[in-house]
Amino acid sequence: MTIRPRLLIGSLVVAVLAIAGFAVYKATMNDTGRADDAVTVDRSTPLDQQPLNTNAKVTGAKLADADVLTQSGDQVATSSLLGRPLVINYWSSTCTPCKKELPDFVTAHDEFAEQVRFIGIDAFSSLPSEVQFAKERGVDYELFYDGDGSFSTALGLTSQPVTLFVRPDGTIMKQTGEIDLDEIRSSVAELVG
Repeated sequence: MTIRPRLLIGSLVVAVLAIAGFAVYKATMNDTGRADDAVTVDRSTPLDQQPLNTNAKVTGAKLADADVLTQSGDQVATSSLLGRPLVINYWSSTCTPCKKELPDFVTAHDEFAEQVRFIGIDAFSSLPSEVQFAKERGVDYELFYDGDGSFSTALGLTSQPVTLFVRPDGTIMKQTGEIDLDEIRSSVAELVG
């Protein structure tokens, strides 16, 4: 039995196009199965260079109450973190933008620790590699872990990084993806102002 090269190539092209079409279709669907603004495409940037951010939009909502873990494994309810302005950075050691932005959070924490509570919530458990990752970047603010995914599930988070600027009453004033020091500073000024 011989396979004709044109037939083989044609079949491969059809398969690749079908897979690509399905991926685009799935990326534009929200939880109800309807296409809407679940994914924003920047047509000026090549598709392979755009982040696929499918996190729920929570700006204006109350911070969901979920349990996170301390490094020693104790459960802490996110509602117990409220009472003063709060900056929550949701990250992981496998996230390239997280590596870039964590030192900016360290600087911002040093500048605003008297006014704002900074916490980091690692998407994984308190593995030694996760702890080392944070220490290598100078993180000395509170770290919690979302080992069972309750925090990410409660807020509809599917990717990192995510930063939430939360008012003392628990209202999420602002939600961002990757962020730099200037934007952290201006958002903190807005949060405490």
